[in-house]
Amino acid sequence: MRKLIITCTLILFSSFTFAESVARFQYNFTLESMMSGEYVAEMNCEVRQVLQWGNAVNVFKCTNLIDDNVFLMKGINGVIGYSYQKNVAYTKYYLGGANGLVSTLLKKLGVEEKILGAGMAEFYFYESSPRLGSTETIINLDNDDALILNMSDVYYLN
Repeated sequence: MRKLIITCTLILFSSFTFAESVARFQYNFTLESMMSGEYVAEMNCEVRQVLQWGNAVNVFKCTNLIDDNVFLMKGINGVIGYSYQKNVAYTKYYLGGANGLVSTLLKKLGVEEKILGAGMAEFYFYESSPRLGSTETIINLDNDDALILNMSDVYYLN
């Protein structure tokens, strides 16, 4: 009887300790220069995100459709949480700053401008599909330009 109680306790404890959820989804977006109207990037990214408190690890495997360059972006700064209003888990990625989504992308593309101001990319993980918090935002650069971030086509991958 004692072994049964110990076994049940270990199973219960380990399920809380090691429980995690991994979101795997496709995320497509473009970056367009407001001054020239040219696309800086047309990105298709496969994203893997661990949704666990204190362990929000993420990896973006991206292809820039402009030049077919494929690369990884790891450890993008963001926050995970749970929206009680929407009754769903979410991730919000910072766009600028150290390890921000767009600042990291610009480094990978060899663009040297710094981001002066940018918002966040928000993903809500519903059972049927992930959804974006918004589909467009503006990123102010340290030169005389700004970038339009257009986000689309977010869906779960098998």
